[in-house]
Amino acid sequence: MAWSHQRLVGLVTECGVPVREREALVEVMIEADLRTAMVVFPEVPSVLAELRQRGLAIGVCSNWGWDLDDVLQSTGLAPLIDHAVTSARVGYRKPHAAMYESILTALAVTAPEALFVGDSWRPDVLGPIDAGMRSVHIERREDGNGVESLPPLVAGATRVSDLRRLLDAGILEGGI
Repeated sequence: MAWSHQRLVGLVTECGVPVREREALVEVMIEADLRTAMVVFPEVPSVLAELRQRGLAIGVCSNWGWDLDDVLQSTGLAPLIDHAVTSARVGYRKPHAAMYESILTALAVTAPEALFVGDSWRPDVLGPIDAGMRSVHIERREDGNGVESLPPLVAGATRVSDLRRLLDAGILEGGI
């Protein structure tokens, strides 16, 4: 909680929140975070199970706090994940190289063997590519609105709208 509090104070300070309002805002943010449950997209458990069945190591590398293991347990995903690395534990946030090095080490894979999947452009696509991995950008805009404003794909990256696409030939084998 102290780490989360300190991080949020830094955030509201950087955003220009007046000193006299910072503490109250941070408390509201912490309370909202505690009440918010992680929502798992419907296809995630079956895709992770299939990837495990194929013998792949699965990790979570997240700009999350200390409680990620509890959250993964509460969603039912914990048994499908080999290792979870968080920014709170590593001491850096994605896209810092230490985050990617930490998950690669935990999974005992090299960067060229890894495929990093995420929904944030810089931390989940460009950062992993800079670290030597391939990446998959998940973009779930089902209505198509704003798709034209997505960053153009770079070498080593692909984009999918649904995690099931990871099971398609080519993506896992490096055919990006």
